[in-house]
Amino acid sequence: MNESARALLAEAKEATQPGAQMLLVDSRPQRRYTSGHLPGADHIFWEETVRDPSKPVFLPPDELRKLFQSRGVMPGHKLIMYCEIGLQASHMYFVAKYLGYDAAMFDGSFYQWNDVEHLPAVRGTSPR
Repeated sequence: MNESARALLAEAKEATQPGAQMLLVDSRPQRRYTSGHLPGADHIFWEETVRDPSKPVFLPPDELRKLFQSRGVMPGHKLIMYCEIGLQASHMYFVAKYLGYDAAMFDGSFYQWNDVEHLPAVRGTSPR
C-alpha cells in the first residue's frame, strides 16, 4: 500500500488550523457540506468534475483546474480529500493527482471526524 495516498486523523486535524500548508477538500454534495464540514474545508462535489453523473466522463483538464481554483484550491499546497467514508474522496483524489496536485485521501473522512471522534464541524457554506 502506498501510505502517501492516505491521510490520517492527525494530518486532517493539522489541516484545519489557520495558516496550514495543507488544504481540505470536501467531496460531498452541497447539502452535506452545509450541514457540517471540517473547519477550513473547501467544497468541490465530485460530480462537478464530470460532464454528466449518469455518464461520468471527466471535464477537460483546463476546466478541472478552473473549477479547483474557483473554490480556492490552488497549486502549491497538499490537498486532503474527504467525504463521508472515503468513496467520493477517492474520486477526487484521482482527479487531484491527474491534475498534478500533491494529494492524499482522509479515509476516515467525516465519519471518523464527527461520529467517532466528535470533533467540531462548521455549518454553512463558508469554510470557517
